[in-house]
Formats: sequence, structure tokens, C-alpha cells
Amino acid sequence: MKLKLQENKLYFWPVSGAGQIGRNFNLYGFSGEWIIVDWGVSFNQGQGVDVVFPDHTVLDGLKKNLKACLLTHAHEDHVGALQYFWDKVRCPIYATPFTAAMVEYQFKALGIEYKPEDINVVKIQKDVEVSKNFTARFVPLNHSIPDAAGIYLRTPEVKVFHTGDWRIDPDPILGKSTSASDFTKIKSEGVDLLVCDSTNVNSPEHQGSETEVAKNLMQVFANHKKERIFVSCFASNIERMVSIAAAARKHKRKVCLLGRSFMRTHSIALELKYLKNFPEVVSAQEAAEMPDDKVAFICSGSQGEPRASLSNMAIGKHRFVNLKEGDIVVFSSRNIPGNERRIADLKNSLELAGARIVSGENMLLHVSGHPSQAELELMYKWTKPKMLLPVHGEFYHLAAHKDLGSKKSIVSEFTHNGHLYECSSDSIKNVMRADVKVFGLDGKRVVPMSSRVFSARDRLSNNGIVTVSVAGGSLAQVMHYGLWEDDDLDKGLRACADRSVNSNSSSPHAEMISAIKGDVAHWVRTHAGKNPVVLVLSAESGGGRRKQRSSR
Repeated sequence: MKLKLQENKLYFWPVSGAGQIGRNFNLYGFSGEWIIVDWGVSFNQGQGVDVVFPDHTVLDGLKKNLKACLLTHAHEDHVGALQYFWDKVRCPIYATPFTAAMVEYQFKALGIEYKPEDINVVKIQKDVEVSKNFTARFVPLNHSIPDAAGIYLRTPEVKVFHTGDWRIDPDPILGKSTSASDFTKIKSEGVDLLVCDSTNVNSPEHQGSETEVAKNLMQVFANHKKERIFVSCFASNIERMVSIAAAARKHKRKVCLLGRSFMRTHSIALELKYLKNFPEVVSAQEAAEMPDDKVAFICSGSQGEPRASLSNMAIGKHRFVNLKEGDIVVFSSRNIPGNERRIADLKNSLELAGARIVSGENMLLHVSGHPSQAELELMYKWTKPKMLLPVHGEFYHLAAHKDLGSKKSIVSEFTHNGHLYECSSDSIKNVMRADVKVFGLDGKRVVPMSSRVFSARDRLSNNGIVTVSVAGGSLAQVMHYGLWEDDDLDKGLRACADRSVNSNSSSPHAEMISAIKGDVAHWVRTHAGKNPVVLVLSAESGGGRRKQRSSR
């Protein structure tokens, strides 16, 4: 993709993450140089695809001018794509300690080769010259993962503060609360453009603190001293893990981590000394044999993920630990939009297994990692931006954030994936709209989600398949998959195929195949109300040899 850009203008290109939650991928350009800010994935697309990527092809024409990749924090929707496309970019990565450690862990796990200088650990509030035209400063922000930071970008003409995901926690478990003092320096230097998280814009007030959640978790443990306790939360939330562990330690319980994501996060957090006085961690095998009141489980699966530990335990398919009557299951998380049905199904399974569910209806067991209106207004006050581009949210989030900025006399524009925004120190202009795609990991292949392969899978899934085998001009076999097993259907389908083969056996081979396919498809639509894929397999004689032919 060729871009016609002016010198001495800043360009912001949100390839992904505007109009959706997750899969963030942003590019900034100035005088021919480009940098990436965050490059993440999303999950659970269905259709055989678990991992979904932004459009990496936009980099095809920029690779020679790509100077750096800056990461705001370690959540998969901000860093998860790097491990899949590292060979495509191989530019220096800049990140805070926990984020850098997470990227290194992913690279090592997949055997990805990289040099020590490829991953650069930055110091908070220190300027880093990432290229001739870009200087970056990482500003600490509260979020639901350690070492989250916004990035203050300076170019010769325009200054930007890109927040990443953030919130204000008045009393965090780890680190200190984000406050005005963190922004004193950049406020004095000036912020022309604020590119800001929009996810929680429709919540008017502050949301509470992790310390309040910790107190409530302690109370849950006090209320259920004799039962087994399972707490499900997001694996990257180290503060929550610390709070659960503190409650377990208080009540003389050891901790069992269920889920590979928890094992990974626990390992990195220990190495970086975020987990102090953490109680002894026992294996699932050991925990399964321990008295109910001597163990607490921290487990994955709060979003109803079908292969996560909580879902497996709910249906009795976990390798070592399964739920029993009276177990306490605590949901210390929010429902991510789009997961409501799966979470409801999971809770039904938990109830059927005899577990008792404790969630946030009557006490605060989770706080969002994203800013409310009140917190956004504080960010405006602290940074004094001239202009606002809202990102990280569904379209209704972006619209509400744009309106909020406009009410505060900030020039605010609606942000779209693929649109290229040209920025001066006092104006924003949408100068191009690129048709960006979405890609998915299908087995070992990265493919566009618009591929006809996926519509074919949908058709197979919803309508089934019928195979008709023809040999020597006669019907050999009829089989179907995904249609009801029914004697009348089987007999009628075979009779239809037999009539069609006999009626068309003297026709040219291609015409015969097409006629059989049409007749069978019409019969199934008429008698079963389905539109299956019809596959005709034939063996025809010709030139002294037999040829296998098939048609869809």
C-alpha cells in the first residue's frame, strides 16, 4: 500500500482497535518514519479459528521505514500478535519490565530467535529516542496488569499522549495511584493530541479500588471456612492474584493455580518480585487430595471459555480436579461484551455440578481496568490536550467519548479502523480510508477471515453434506453427514439419486454430474428443508484407464 504523505505532518493510522474492544494495532508516521504502538490479537472467532489478528499486510510497504514497536502493557490484545509476525518486522521493541518479560516468555516458548537488543526495557518517565523524528516517554498508569504505561510521543511538530488501557485506582495493591504529579512534565511541554481508551466511558463515576476488592475477597473466605473455594479471574491480573493469595494465607490455605496462563503469569511475577509473601503453591494432583479447608484454587475460565479449567471442572472433565456439591465458585471478573451467553451456560453447568456461585451482585469483587467519565475528565485536566481521538471501544463507546471531549472544548473526531489521520499541532484531518482486513490463525496458516473457506464451513455446519458415488453408469452409494438419521430420508434420498443417475447416464460426463447434484440438492431442500453441500464422486472409463471425478 503506497501512502502519499506530507513532510512535517504527523499521521495516526489505527489499523485495528477503533470500533471494537481488543485486537489493537496503531501506527504513527512522521517524515517517512513509522512506529507501531501495540500489536494485539483477539480470541474465539469460531469456525475453527481461535486467534484473530489485525491486518499485517499494511506493513508491506512500510517495513524499510519501520523504526520501533512501543508497547503500553502486556495484555494479549496489545502484544499478542508480535510472536506471530516478528519475522515480518524485526524492529526494536520498547516496553516496561513486566511487558518486556511477557514478550520474551512468548518468544522463548515458540523458539523465536531474537537478540538482546531487540527487546528494550524502558525506565518510567525517561525519554527514549526511538528514531530521528520520534522520542517516547513512558508514563505510569494504573491498569489490571503490572507496569502499564501511556506513551508521550514527541515529533518535531506534534506531541501526542497515547494512553493505552488505564484507570485511576485510589488505593492499588501494587505500585502507587496514578495522579496529577505523573503528568506535570508533559503538561508543561504540551499535548496536542490525546489518543485515549474509551471502554468504560458510559460509567459516570469512579469505580472503586483493588483494595476494596481484596477486603471483599477476604470476607468471602471468612464466610466459607470449611468449603473448597475456587476463584476465577483474568490471569494477567497480578493484583487480584495477590489479594486471593492473601485471603488464602489468612485462612491457612495453600494455593493451586489452574490454567497455563496463570502458571506463566505467576512465574514472571515471581521473577520480577511482584509476588511477595505468596503462600505455597501446590499442584492440581496434590490439591485434589487435600482437605477442603486447606486449599484455594485460582483458575482460568471466567469468560466461559470451553477449554478453560473452570469449564472442564464444571462438566467433570478436568484431569485432576472436579467440582462437587457445596464447592464455592467466585467470579472475580467482569463479563466481556459478547461472552454473556457462554458465561450463562458455564454458570448453569456449575449449578448442576452442585457448586454455589458468588459473584459481584452484592459486593465488589471486580473493578474495571478502564476509565469512567470522571477519570477521563481528570485525564483531560492533567494533559490539557487540544485534540482527542477516542480508541479502544465499540462504536457507541467512541461516540460517547467524542461527545465528552467536545463538551470539554477539545477538538474531537470519530476514529475508524483503517482511516489515516493527518495531524498538525492544532488540527486533525481524515485523509485516507484503507480497506483493512482481519486475519485468523487456521491451524498453522494465517488466512483472511473473509475467505470463502469460512462461509463453506458455515454451510457445512448448518446444512450438512451429501455424497453420491457413481460407478459404471450406476448408483453405487449415497451417504450423508449432518442430516438426521432417518429411514424415510435415507430411502427417499437414495431413490432420488438412483432416478437421477439413470436419467442422465447417457449425458456427457460433466452434464451428468451437474444434473445429479442439482436433483439431489433440490430433493433435500424440498423434503428436509436443508441446503447441503452435494458431492458427486464418479468413476468413468476412457482411454483404457479409469478416472476419478468429483463435483461439488
